[in-house]
Amino acid sequence: KIIIFYYPDKKGRNHKLVEKIIHKLDSVNINMIVLPFNYKFESNNIHYTGRLTPKELNDLYNSCKVGMVFSLSNPSRLGYEMFFSGLNVIEYDNEFTQYDLSSDYFTKIKDEKNIINIVYTLFNYKINSNLRDEFIRKHSNDNELEVFSKMFEN
Repeated sequence: KIIIFYYPDKKGRNHKLVEKIIHKLDSVNINMIVLPFNYKFESNNIHYTGRLTPKELNDLYNSCKVGMVFSLSNPSRLGYEMFFSGLNVIEYDNEFTQYDLSSDYFTKIKDEKNIINIVYTLFNYKINSNLRDEFIRKHSNDNELEVFSKMFEN
């Protein structure tokens, strides 16, 4: 399964691209969990959970293989949550994600063109625990402040 964050009411969350991706993944019968909003598309491949507690969300993360979140206006921390819970993360490649979401840890995309192959590849990819531990060591609160400061300076 893949978790897809969908925010149709937020301009900065690229909901039009997310909708294209949902349709492409549905066409090959990939199971999707769409959070936090119901996507208005009927399909046996799309599931909605409603609001979740942090524990329920982590349990959901642990039951999936891939997570996807797109942000056009600021670095999103949902990718971190998913990564720390063991998901392979797909993030939108833009000026904000260049500051903190390295391609060593996250798969970055600009469009939906190769999404089916990317998702199938990530379904079969096991995160290197040493890479995840390195990521955790490198990203402290002080590091986060430095990342955001650098982003605003640029």
